[in-house]
Amino acid sequence: MLIGFCDSKKNIYNNYQKLDNYTMKSKSLTSENDPTNNQNVTDYTKHELFKAYKIECFNFARKKFQGKTFRNTDTNIDILVSRTGLNEWFSKTKTHEQSESIRYLDKILEEAVYNHSAKNEHPKRGDENSSFEYYDYSLTMNEKNYDVILTVKNVAGQGSIYYHHFLYDLKIKPSSSVIQP
Repeated sequence: MLIGFCDSKKNIYNNYQKLDNYTMKSKSLTSENDPTNNQNVTDYTKHELFKAYKIECFNFARKKFQGKTFRNTDTNIDILVSRTGLNEWFSKTKTHEQSESIRYLDKILEEAVYNHSAKNEHPKRGDENSSFEYYDYSLTMNEKNYDVILTVKNVAGQGSIYYHHFLYDLKIKPSSSVIQP
């Protein structure tokens, strides 16, 4: 169980089955269009609760990180967290774990290790000289390990700006070697 900013939504998300009736009744649905009459009610409820959780995590990130800079220890570069970067993260976030990972954004920005950079292949007007830097970070969240790919956008005259990050679930594979006693 997480302790912190998203406890209320996490509890709701984890207990969504108990809330089916409340959620559906609060929408003032008639018996003809009441989704509780079909099998998809849990999917509908899970989606609504996920959206609420994602929004709460986004609002947390805006309050805690937006407008602040974090110095990356590997490159010694300051990275600004902007509303644009948080919006990009929000639009790309599709999982509960990805939503939850935003609470570690400060650690990700500070401790990620530089991997490579690339030119912006599709710049917008006035953004022709921008590029992207990619960083790697290992994150343990709820006793599960993830690889984090952090993207930082470099804009001429503005510096390094957080663009977004993705999580990749690390699968623990059994060892192929056999240990003999």
